[in-house]
Amino acid sequence: EAACGGAVGADGAGLRLMDLMGRAGIDGSSVVVEKSKPTPLKTRCIAQSQQMIRVDYEQTGPISKAAEAQLVKRVSAAMKKAQLVLLSDYNKGVLTDRVLDGIMKAGKRLKRPVIVGPKGTSFEKYRGCTAIAPNLKELALATGMSVATDDDIRAAAASLLDLLGCDFVLVTRGERG
Repeated sequence: EAACGGAVGADGAGLRLMDLMGRAGIDGSSVVVEKSKPTPLKTRCIAQSQQMIRVDYEQTGPISKAAEAQLVKRVSAAMKKAQLVLLSDYNKGVLTDRVLDGIMKAGKRLKRPVIVGPKGTSFEKYRGCTAIAPNLKELALATGMSVATDDDIRAAAASLLDLLGCDFVLVTRGERG
C-alpha cells in the first residue's frame, strides 16, 4: 500500500491527477494544493511512435510557506502508519529545505526510514535521511570527486556518507547497474 504526498496547482491538471489517484486507490491525503503554482505539465510530440520533442509547462520556484507547513503536517501524520518514506526530489520547488527538515525530524521521531532520490548539486539539505540513492553524475556533482572507476565511486560514496551521516548510499550507474 502506498500513499502520495506533494503539491499540485489549483487547476484542471491538479484536479485530474487527484481524481486519477483516487480511482487507482492511491491515498493522496498528503497532497496539498498550491495556489501560487500550476501543476507541471509535460507535452510529448510523437511522430510514428518516436518522441520528437517534449514541452514542459512548469514553475520551479519554491512552494509557499503555508503550503510547506501544510505538507510537513500531512506527511508527518501519514508517516505514523507508514513503514518507510521515499522522497523523490525533482527540483520543482516542493522539497524545500523547510519541508525536508520537517520530514527528516518526523522520520527520526517516529523511527521511520527516509530514503532520498536526490537532485541538484548540494546534498546537505538531505542531512538526516536514512539512505540516499544518487546516480553517478549526481554523486560527482555533490562531492566534487571523480567517479571514473569503482574505487572512485566507493570513495565518493563514503564521502557522501560522512557528509550526511546516513546509514547507506546506493549509487545507480545506468547500464552498469
